[in-house]
Amino acid sequence: MDSIRAGSRATHGQRLVRWSKLLAALPLCLTAVDGLAAPTYAFSIVHAFSGTDGSCPNSTLVRGSDGDYYGTTREGGKASGSKGTVFRLTPNGRLQTLHTFVPAKDNASPNGVVLGTDGNLYGSTFGDWTANRGGVVYRLSPNGDYSVVHAFDMFEGPQPIIQGLDGAFYGATTQGGGYWGGGRIYRLTAQGEYTVLHTIGVNYTDPLYTSGALVEGTPGTFYGATSDGGDSGFGAIYRVGLDGSFAVMHSFLRDGRDGQQAFAGPSLAPDGSIVGTTAYSTPYASGSVYRIDPAGNYTMAHGFADDGSEGIWPVTGLTVGPRGVAYGTTSASINADMTTGPGTVYQLKNGVLTVLHKFAADGSEGSGTRGALTLLPNRDLMGVTCEDGPVGAGTIFRLRRID
Repeated sequence: MDSIRAGSRATHGQRLVRWSKLLAALPLCLTAVDGLAAPTYAFSIVHAFSGTDGSCPNSTLVRGSDGDYYGTTREGGKASGSKGTVFRLTPNGRLQTLHTFVPAKDNASPNGVVLGTDGNLYGSTFGDWTANRGGVVYRLSPNGDYSVVHAFDMFEGPQPIIQGLDGAFYGATTQGGGYWGGGRIYRLTAQGEYTVLHTIGVNYTDPLYTSGALVEGTPGTFYGATSDGGDSGFGAIYRVGLDGSFAVMHSFLRDGRDGQQAFAGPSLAPDGSIVGTTAYSTPYASGSVYRIDPAGNYTMAHGFADDGSEGIWPVTGLTVGPRGVAYGTTSASINADMTTGPGTVYQLKNGVLTVLHKFAADGSEGSGTRGALTLLPNRDLMGVTCEDGPVGAGTIFRLRRID
């Protein structure tokens, strides 16, 4: 959220006042599935970070062919001056650090990994401006060898990457390029061949400041989100092709009735729809879930409740199961005494939102979820929190399905 233009937004305090007003948004379906009953889950902490093994886990956990899970932390590590790690988590909860980032040595602040089809891990880092380090796309081999595939200019701020169906990697930078510096969307091969597909921020009404990872729809067509810019200045959802073609699919309205400011990239639903979240939905400030159907029609699938009971400020993306049920998290919630709590885990099915878990108000279960949830083969859910937890450096948590 650091890329928000000064003076262009209400403060978080003003938004907290707004959520108390009546929410009149009608829930819509993401996709049709049978039944409305929500499953029951049991919450547990799989791993509590201590700082030496990383701090502030910040990515979606990715399941490897070996059955282990891979992710990153934004901060921490054993080495002096370290700033972030890549880790592996076994099914029984054992965590192993695969690489520690040190700004003076390599880079800083990784923001997720993907499992390449060649057996290597690939990811991007945000960099460290104080150490004069721009972000990179890196490769980590199974035996731990680290190498840089591409280095970005200072202040570009690369977002998480994906591997496309053609084997190349795709991503976007938060800033850089164009008169307004709104970011670049690029293609990168494992051999380091870098191609800019489109530059954002050339025109005044262009979307600005890309958010999260891209998602590939039909082969060679990618979708993304921005937290700013667009027709009204509150972000947009866009489409880009391998030939550089670019189109804004939806610009969020100034009055916020369709949501405002997407801080996470979109996801692809089984029916071909593009779905995602916005952090706000004025005048309530609670946030929303949106859907763009294959014909390009935009709807707000859900507006979060005005009393904060469902959670507020969803800044992470959605995980959509094979039957169209969407799972997500909110970064905050409202406690009974009207203070701000750590957030929720929710399910959205047939337009009905069900809170699956509300994080403990004292932060003992963690707070500040990051990345999207991971849906396990047995239908359990796993995710991460960047802050708090038993040691105070974030957690990996699991919701075990018990119905």
